[in-house]
Amino acid sequence: MKLDLPKINLKKVELLQSITLLIVTVLFSEFISMSFIAVILLLALWSLAIALEQVKKPSVLAGNILAVLTATALFLEIGIHDTVNLFVAMLLLSTALKQLVSNELLHFKAVCLIQLFLISSVYLYQQSLYTSILAFCFFIGSFATLHLLIRPEVLLTTAVKLSAKTLILSLPLAFILFLLLPRLPSFWSLPGPNIAKTGLNENIDPFSISKLAKSSELVFRVNFTDEAPALPYYWRSMVHEEFTSQAWRITNYARATEEKQIIKKIDAVQYEVIAQKSSLHWLYGLDYAQSNTEFVNNKYAGVLSRSKNLSQTFKYTASSNAFKNNLKLNKYERNINLKLPQNSNPQAVEIAKMLKYKSSDDKSFYNNLLNYYITNQFTYTLEPPSLVGENKLDQFLINSKRGFCGHYASLSAFIFRSAGIPARVVSGYLGGEISPNNQYLSVYQYDAHAWTEVWLKDKGWTRFDATSVVSPDRLNGSLSQSQQNSEEFMRNLDFGLLSLQQFPMLNWIRLNINNIDYMWTNWVLGFDSQAQKGLLEEVFGKNITLKLTLAILGSISLFLFGFYCFVLWQKRPKFLKPLEKEYHQVQCWGEKNNAPLKTGMTPQTYFKYLIAHFNNKAPFLEQLLALYIQVRYKQSECSVKQQKQAKHLIKMITK
Repeated sequence: MKLDLPKINLKKVELLQSITLLIVTVLFSEFISMSFIAVILLLALWSLAIALEQVKKPSVLAGNILAVLTATALFLEIGIHDTVNLFVAMLLLSTALKQLVSNELLHFKAVCLIQLFLISSVYLYQQSLYTSILAFCFFIGSFATLHLLIRPEVLLTTAVKLSAKTLILSLPLAFILFLLLPRLPSFWSLPGPNIAKTGLNENIDPFSISKLAKSSELVFRVNFTDEAPALPYYWRSMVHEEFTSQAWRITNYARATEEKQIIKKIDAVQYEVIAQKSSLHWLYGLDYAQSNTEFVNNKYAGVLSRSKNLSQTFKYTASSNAFKNNLKLNKYERNINLKLPQNSNPQAVEIAKMLKYKSSDDKSFYNNLLNYYITNQFTYTLEPPSLVGENKLDQFLINSKRGFCGHYASLSAFIFRSAGIPARVVSGYLGGEISPNNQYLSVYQYDAHAWTEVWLKDKGWTRFDATSVVSPDRLNGSLSQSQQNSEEFMRNLDFGLLSLQQFPMLNWIRLNINNIDYMWTNWVLGFDSQAQKGLLEEVFGKNITLKLTLAILGSISLFLFGFYCFVLWQKRPKFLKPLEKEYHQVQCWGEKNNAPLKTGMTPQTYFKYLIAHFNNKAPFLEQLLALYIQVRYKQSECSVKQQKQAKHLIKMITK
């Protein structure tokens, strides 16, 4: 069947489909190979140019050759093992190719249907409120496109209104099914993003962590179960014990070792974390953290990791005790936390010897190192000078004395080890922005932090953070709230709403957008199988299987009945002209009394016919006829008084 749509509608259909494909493709760019995404974007732009009548459609042969080449590239680039990404990539490619060569009505309908599946696939990766709103708009556009294909005479605005109305009517059923349908475990696990985004790294270069201060990307949110603990909040993520003179690394021992649950103390801090998608498995916890959440592993040194769902926002609960009283290191832990490269940073080694000579014990050395940073005028900066070549720690120690947290953490750990005191570097985040209602804490990439943990006799692992003396203001919340570093922070921050926080209205909008997103994410992710089971048992009691089945079937039946009533209501007689409804009522009355409207009768003729046959109703019919002639042929509108008069006359005629 050749396309017989009006040209104006065809242009709108192609434009809608091309724009939808372009935007949806961008949404997948974070998870699928960028080279493949670039191919899809080129195909979508080609379709857009065709819709704008800038180029012609490719021939069938060219389309087939293009399909073979792009499909081959797809399998070579993504492979067959990454099944979920492969499925989404195939949907993208099939949509782009089908759209490019469509020239029949069925082809355009097929593109609409494929796009519905493609839009739904976004939820495999993202479930945020913004994603849901965007997907809802895309669904409206796709259904509007179907309206244009099925009913060519419909205006685009009318098609959009009908689509929006249809989707809005379906929301109650979707909500009921969300509450009632069993939550099955997923049959696959999604890989993390192919390209690591700005964030912490398993191998810390102490002189590059300051780059994170440029990013305002959300990392995680925290809601404390009880009263929030006192500041500062040190969110531990990774423990780095191996030093190579250029970077601090996580040891294979730390990756492989899992620790048993320890008994929660009464004063343990309990909290709930919503972690954003990440390219790393490591999660975030205060002090010595542990968790009972499924897919969360309790790892070496009291840090947490997740075993799946890296590409999705992930919610878990955790509790934190003060540091585990590890008063004795095993041989491996002592050796790895004392190991240093040979002939590295000799001036730092000399400083360690000097402080060791002045110290009576390890605790005294700890305090002397803090005092050294104070007395030698070290400063905290988000714009540290570039250090090149070997022995960068010496350059920082002797020459620049201006550094970010990574500089101080690395130098401190090196000095402690040089003095024979076990030390390691920990990376994570410091502080966070408290919401306006004090409900939760938001931690961003610019809150990234590194510090040192040192093993002291009779105390075990103890936090050492030179930031506490060179920039104490940094410990009081988020970096964005630090008065001491505010100018540097705003100068380095990437553009976004946060960079405009000096404007009260824009900052208010930013905080409220964040609050809405938190409530949505917390509700959607929090309604897991356990929460659903609790809700259903509260509503239906213990034996819920039969009741739940009946509730689901009843809800679907009620929705279908409501939809049927809505369709009937839509098909009701619509009286657009004045007194047309009243004239229709007179016709119905006449039919009931064996005086139906005959072919060829005008309204005046029919009224006179009824007057002649029903003498007892004649006065009322004559008045209604006069009113009908006056309104329909002499006026453009019917006044309220005339409407009331017409209703009264109809009542007198039909009673």
